[in-house]
Order: sequence, then C-alpha cells, then structure tokens
Amino acid sequence: MILYDMIYLLTAIGLTRGGSSTVHIYTQTIYRTTQLTQTIYRTTQLTQTIYRTTQLTQTIYRTTQLTQTIYRTTQLTQTIYRTTQLTQTIYRTTQLTQTIYRTTQLTQTIYRTTQLTQTIYRTTQLTQTIYRTTQLTQTIYRTTQLTQTIYRTTQLTQTIYRTTQFTN
Repeated sequence: MILYDMIYLLTAIGLTRGGSSTVHIYTQTIYRTTQLTQTIYRTTQLTQTIYRTTQLTQTIYRTTQLTQTIYRTTQLTQTIYRTTQLTQTIYRTTQLTQTIYRTTQLTQTIYRTTQLTQTIYRTTQLTQTIYRTTQLTQTIYRTTQLTQTIYRTTQLTQTIYRTTQFTN
C-alpha cells in the first residue's frame, strides 16, 4: 500500500514509473524508513504497555504484600481476641476457685463448730447428770448421817428401856 502511494507521489511530481534509480533508491529508503517508523511506533506502544504493566505488576505486588499483612494482622487480632476471652475466663475461674476455697474453709469451720456444739451439749447433759448425782449423794450422805443418829438413838432407847426394866 505504501509502495503504490509512492508511485502516485512520483508520478505527481513528474517522474515516470521506471524513472531514475536514485528516485527508486529514495523510494526504497522512504519505504523502509516508513516501515521502521511504524515498527518504532509499535515498539514504543509495546514499551509503554510493558511499562504500564510493570507499574501495575508492582502495584499488584505491593497490594498483595499489604493483603498478606492485613491477613496476618487479622489472624493475630483473632488470636489476641481469643486470648483475651480465655484470660477473662481464667480470671473468672480464679475468682470462683477463691470463693470455693473460702467456702470450703467456712464449711470446715462450721463442721468444727458443730462438733464443739455437740460436745457442749453432751457436757451440759453430763453436767446435769452430775448435778443430780451430787444432789443424790448429798441426800444419801444426810440420810446416812440421820441413820447413824437414829441408830445411836435406838441404842440409847434400848439402853434406857433395859435400864428402866432393870430398875423396875
């Protein structure tokens, strides 16, 4: 197509189709220059496309790096969240454990108090029994004292009776 355009151009300026070889050489040179210019233009276009692709590739690479960083940060954040939840659970468990420990201490104290109360009750029962026994012992003692007095009185009465019998 460019070859025909050259022929028309040469014809328009007054040269014939089989004109001089200089015109032919110029024509070939112009044709090759045009071809090279078109190749350079396409190469420039391709170079610009490659440049933009490289820029985009670098942007995509940085975006990928950022995405990976965001992913790892999200993973760490989730781990931190779960750790925080576990820490709160451990704290509440510790609080409950302390409460259970104090309750156990109180239960042991209540048990010992109950044991002491039962001992005090039995001691009180025994004390009442001892008091009644002491009362009985005192009564027995007084009775014994009276019995001895009665015995002596009886002895005296018999002696008086025999003396009276003897004197009469």
